[in-house]
Amino acid sequence: MKRGRPRREIQLGDLPPSFRLTLIKIMSDKKIIDLVSALEFSSILLDENSREFNERVKAEAERRYRSRHMAELNKARYTIEQNGFDHGLKEGMEIGEDNTRIWYFCSVCGGKINMGPNRDDHKALIRYMKEHGWHHGDCVIRS
Repeated sequence: MKRGRPRREIQLGDLPPSFRLTLIKIMSDKKIIDLVSALEFSSILLDENSREFNERVKAEAERRYRSRHMAELNKARYTIEQNGFDHGLKEGMEIGEDNTRIWYFCSVCGGKINMGPNRDDHKALIRYMKEHGWHHGDCVIRS
């Protein structure tokens, strides 16, 4: 049977304010919820020459390196994908325009003139085709 005063658990309020605030920060950063685990973790951090401290520093450095490496890899991947998309879009637009563009030759220099929708040359073409009886190939001309 043990004699004497019953042993009292240490409370966070029993610690000096500066150590208490630092310990609370550590608990928050590492998501530690009980005081004993936080104190054990803090003992590792206090002894910077300990093997465990050095292993944790190396592990954190490796984690940060990998994180930065992955961020750079993702940026490069996005850039390559975006460049490929932009190139494909430009090429597709050019092919589409080449396949659907209506143009005619300039009577002065002989260069191509692109016909745009609802411009005067477009309206003139529509009028010309209507006046000259253009129709669907399957339509029968009614006389």
